[in-house]
Amino acid sequence: MKIFVSLFLICSLAFNAYAQAGKGVIKDRKLKDVIFSKDWEIVHISEPSSHRRIVESDAEFVRVKFARPDKMYITNTCNSISYKFSTSRDKVLNFKLIERTLAGCGFDSMQREDSILAGFNQVQTYKIVYTNNVEVVLRLANGEDWTLK
Repeated sequence: MKIFVSLFLICSLAFNAYAQAGKGVIKDRKLKDVIFSKDWEIVHISEPSSHRRIVESDAEFVRVKFARPDKMYITNTCNSISYKFSTSRDKVLNFKLIERTLAGCGFDSMQREDSILAGFNQVQTYKIVYTNNVEVVLRLANGEDWTLK
Protein backbone atom coordinates (compact mmCIF):
# COMPACT_ATOMS: atom_id res chain seq x y z
CA MET A 1 0.00 0.00 0.00
CA LYS A 2 2.86 2.39 0.84
CA ILE A 3 4.36 1.76 -2.59
CA PHE A 4 1.05 2.54 -4.28
CA VAL A 5 0.64 5.82 -2.32
CA SER A 6 4.25 6.81 -3.03
CA LEU A 7 3.85 6.05 -6.71
CA PHE A 8 0.60 8.00 -6.83
CA LEU A 9 2.24 11.05 -5.19
CA ILE A 10 5.23 10.93 -7.54
CA CYS A 11 2.96 10.70 -10.59
CA SER A 12 0.78 13.55 -9.29
CA LEU A 13 3.79 15.79 -8.75
CA ALA A 14 5.19 14.92 -12.17
CA PHE A 15 1.87 15.63 -13.88
CA ASN A 16 1.49 18.94 -12.01
CA ALA A 17 5.01 20.02 -13.07
CA TYR A 18 4.21 19.05 -16.66
CA ALA A 19 0.94 21.01 -16.59
CA GLN A 20 2.62 24.08 -15.09
CA ALA A 21 5.36 24.00 -17.74
CA GLY A 22 2.72 23.82 -20.46
CA LYS A 23 0.92 26.87 -19.08
CA GLY A 24 3.91 29.09 -19.94
CA VAL A 25 3.83 27.94 -23.53
CA ILE A 26 0.10 28.54 -23.75
CA LYS A 27 0.52 32.07 -22.35
CA ASP A 28 3.24 32.79 -24.92
CA ARG A 29 0.94 31.62 -27.71
CA LYS A 30 -1.81 33.85 -26.36
CA LEU A 31 0.52 36.86 -26.53
CA LYS A 32 1.26 36.11 -30.15
CA ASP A 33 -2.43 35.58 -30.88
CA VAL A 34 -3.15 38.93 -29.24
CA ILE A 35 -0.40 40.96 -30.91
CA PHE A 36 -1.10 39.59 -34.38
CA SER A 37 -4.84 40.26 -34.03
CA LYS A 38 -4.73 43.96 -34.91
CA ASP A 39 -2.62 47.06 -35.48
CA TRP A 40 -1.61 48.79 -32.25
CA GLU A 41 -0.94 52.37 -31.21
CA ILE A 42 1.34 53.59 -28.44
CA VAL A 43 -1.27 55.50 -26.44
CA HIS A 44 0.31 55.98 -23.03
CA ILE A 45 3.78 56.21 -21.51
CA SER A 46 3.99 56.25 -17.72
CA GLU A 47 5.53 59.13 -15.76
CA PRO A 48 8.30 60.15 -15.34
CA SER A 49 9.54 59.53 -18.84
CA SER A 50 12.20 60.72 -21.20
CA HIS A 51 10.08 59.34 -24.05
CA ARG A 52 6.90 61.41 -23.55
CA ARG A 53 7.34 63.13 -26.93
CA ILE A 54 6.18 59.88 -28.57
CA VAL A 55 2.62 60.40 -27.32
CA GLU A 56 2.61 64.17 -26.74
CA SER A 57 3.49 65.06 -30.30
CA ASP A 58 1.02 66.85 -32.58
CA ALA A 59 1.48 63.95 -34.97
CA GLU A 60 -0.80 60.93 -35.00
CA PHE A 61 -0.20 58.05 -32.60
CA VAL A 62 2.77 55.86 -33.41
CA ARG A 63 1.40 52.65 -34.92
CA VAL A 64 2.86 49.23 -34.24
CA LYS A 65 2.15 46.26 -36.52
CA PHE A 66 3.27 42.74 -35.64
CA ALA A 67 3.68 40.33 -38.55
CA ARG A 68 4.17 36.57 -38.39
CA PRO A 69 6.39 34.97 -37.45
CA ASP A 70 8.60 37.53 -35.67
CA LYS A 71 8.56 40.98 -37.27
CA MET A 72 7.29 44.32 -35.98
CA TYR A 73 6.85 47.49 -38.02
CA ILE A 74 6.56 51.05 -36.72
CA THR A 75 4.45 53.42 -38.81
CA ASN A 76 3.26 57.03 -38.59
CA THR A 77 6.87 58.09 -38.43
CA CYS A 78 8.98 59.90 -41.00
CA ASN A 79 11.25 56.89 -41.50
CA SER A 80 10.49 53.22 -41.89
CA ILE A 81 11.43 51.27 -38.74
CA SER A 82 11.26 47.51 -38.34
CA TYR A 83 12.30 45.05 -35.67
CA LYS A 84 12.63 41.33 -35.13
CA PHE A 85 11.15 40.22 -31.82
CA SER A 86 11.16 37.16 -29.58
CA THR A 87 9.28 36.15 -26.44
CA SER A 88 9.90 33.65 -23.68
CA ARG A 89 7.89 31.84 -21.01
CA ASP A 90 8.80 34.32 -18.30
CA LYS A 91 7.16 37.18 -20.25
CA VAL A 92 10.45 38.55 -21.54
CA LEU A 93 10.12 40.39 -24.84
CA ASN A 94 13.20 41.28 -26.89
CA PHE A 95 13.43 43.54 -29.92
CA LYS A 96 16.29 43.77 -32.41
CA LEU A 97 16.34 46.64 -34.92
CA ILE A 98 16.61 45.28 -38.45
CA GLU A 99 15.82 48.33 -40.58
CA ARG A 100 15.55 52.08 -40.36
CA THR A 101 15.51 54.33 -43.37
CA LEU A 102 17.25 57.67 -43.00
CA ALA A 103 15.06 60.20 -44.80
CA GLY A 104 15.71 63.84 -44.07
CA CYS A 105 13.07 64.58 -41.45
CA GLY A 106 12.51 67.62 -39.30
CA PHE A 107 14.18 67.93 -35.91
CA ASP A 108 11.01 67.07 -33.93
CA SER A 109 10.32 63.99 -36.08
CA MET A 110 13.89 62.74 -35.65
CA GLN A 111 13.76 63.24 -31.87
CA ARG A 112 10.47 61.34 -31.73
CA GLU A 113 11.96 58.45 -33.74
CA ASP A 114 15.10 58.42 -31.57
CA SER A 115 12.83 58.09 -28.52
CA ILE A 116 10.99 55.20 -30.15
CA LEU A 117 14.27 53.43 -30.94
CA ALA A 118 15.66 54.02 -27.45
CA GLY A 119 12.45 52.77 -25.84
CA PHE A 120 12.16 49.54 -27.81
CA ASN A 121 15.82 48.82 -27.04
CA GLN A 122 14.91 48.91 -23.32
CA VAL A 123 11.81 46.68 -23.37
CA GLN A 124 12.20 43.85 -20.88
CA THR A 125 8.80 42.31 -20.17
CA TYR A 126 5.17 42.52 -21.19
CA LYS A 127 1.74 41.93 -19.74
CA ILE A 128 -1.64 41.62 -21.38
CA VAL A 129 -4.39 43.67 -19.75
CA TYR A 130 -7.99 42.76 -20.51
CA THR A 131 -10.28 45.77 -20.16
CA ASN A 132 -12.99 46.84 -22.61
CA ASN A 133 -10.22 46.63 -25.21
CA VAL A 134 -7.21 44.43 -24.82
CA GLU A 135 -3.97 46.27 -24.06
CA VAL A 136 -0.36 45.18 -24.16
CA VAL A 137 1.85 46.91 -21.62
CA LEU A 138 5.59 46.90 -22.25
CA ARG A 139 7.88 47.38 -19.22
CA LEU A 140 11.18 49.10 -19.97
CA ALA A 141 14.45 48.72 -18.08
CA ASN A 142 14.06 52.24 -16.65
CA GLY A 143 10.68 51.33 -15.11
CA GLU A 144 8.47 53.01 -17.71
CA ASP A 145 5.35 51.29 -18.98
CA TRP A 146 4.32 51.77 -22.60
CA THR A 147 0.67 50.94 -23.29
CA LEU A 148 -0.33 49.66 -26.71
CA LYS A 149 -4.03 49.68 -27.64
